[in-house]
Amino acid sequence: MIATLLDKTGALQSLLSGISAAGASVVTITQSRPENGTAQVEVTVRTGTMQMTVEEMLTRLARQSFVVEVHRGT
Repeated sequence: MIATLLDKTGALQSLLSGISAAGASVVTITQSRPENGTAQVEVTVRTGTMQMTVEEMLTRLARQSFVVEVHRGT
């Protein structure tokens, strides 16, 4: 999953909490340096224990105030 987050305190923590709340497990996190007030984060997640679909999790994450954009990775 790739997310663009606002460069604000707590943004990554909020994203990761949303992933955890969906029942997914974080495997890896790669974050770029913030530029123009945002940073891109690539998160690899395990979805086998999720209590919702991946699309539902992405929709919920996209509603977070720190999230500019979120989508499936390649």
